[in-house]
Amino acid sequence: MGGFDLHYERVDTPVAFKDALERESWDLIISDYVMPHFSEPAAIEILKKSGKDIPFIVISGEIGEETAVNAMKAGAQDYVMKDRLNRLVPSINRELEAAKERKTSRQVEQELEHFMASLTHDLRMPIIAEHRILELMASGSFGQMPPEMAEKVLPELIRSNTFLQHMVNNMIDVYKYQHGKVHLELCPIEITSFVSDYISSLSVSSMLESKSLKICMEPVEPLPRVIMDTHEIQRVLNNILKNAIEHSPKATTINISMQKVDRYIRVVIQDQGLGIAPNIEPYLFKPYMHSQRKKYHHVALGMGLYLSKRIMEIHEGQIGYESEFEKGCKFYFDLPMARP
Repeated sequence: MGGFDLHYERVDTPVAFKDALERESWDLIISDYVMPHFSEPAAIEILKKSGKDIPFIVISGEIGEETAVNAMKAGAQDYVMKDRLNRLVPSINRELEAAKERKTSRQVEQELEHFMASLTHDLRMPIIAEHRILELMASGSFGQMPPEMAEKVLPELIRSNTFLQHMVNNMIDVYKYQHGKVHLELCPIEITSFVSDYISSLSVSSMLESKSLKICMEPVEPLPRVIMDTHEIQRVLNNILKNAIEHSPKATTINISMQKVDRYIRVVIQDQGLGIAPNIEPYLFKPYMHSQRKKYHHVALGMGLYLSKRIMEIHEGQIGYESEFEKGCKFYFDLPMARP
């Protein structure tokens, strides 16, 4: 039939269908819509529960177009009317090829996951070991270092190592977001307290002190709670604030404000830096965007912002900016309000 070498089995009860699925690896299922002791919708449910990806084609002489469409929505790949069986072989060829492509795609995905796991392990281990050694050197565990090495070389090595750790973590996170492997733990959060606690943390204080910067959090009326994953939104806040600190002139102020915008709460972070160069703006939220500015501190500037954009999208929010070159920049992100 149609050039196929057939091996088939006919079943007409749920028990027999389950048994056939468990016993053998099938390439195709062809089913009537209604049988005396079974039906196509019941067969689709059993197939779904088995977890197997087998093309399912419905053949019937009685179902209408609406029923056929519902069958395909439920999981059937195609339907063929009994008075148009000339469509069956082309349909089988098409669905077998589609199943082959899905199988190849799954194999590639599994190989990619294995590669990413190996890559990140192989990259992380020496970086972490190096960081530990640098910390021991800085603490004097290996004896006194020459002043120039202690004051200039070692801090630069530590910054470089920290940057590498950050890049590897971002690579992993980009992969997770691009392949839908992120699961949020959403809960209602009082955003004003959340932001206030974050900017009061030691890590933020340390970044501010390095450039004699201040943060001014503008007073705000009590705001409704927002729905968010605290870990992921802290990353968005961290990415934006780090960029603001990095590009702020020394001894200036970064302003943070919050307000209601439609059904969202908007968090705004404004610096007094040079703003965003017009030639960079089109690439701002794209991954792996490279800046032409000095040293590794500015390499892949867009990766953090790209991740922030993906995080906001999965929160059903958004991220944006307003900038006038040489007059500072204002980044904001909007989070949906929790229902009362």
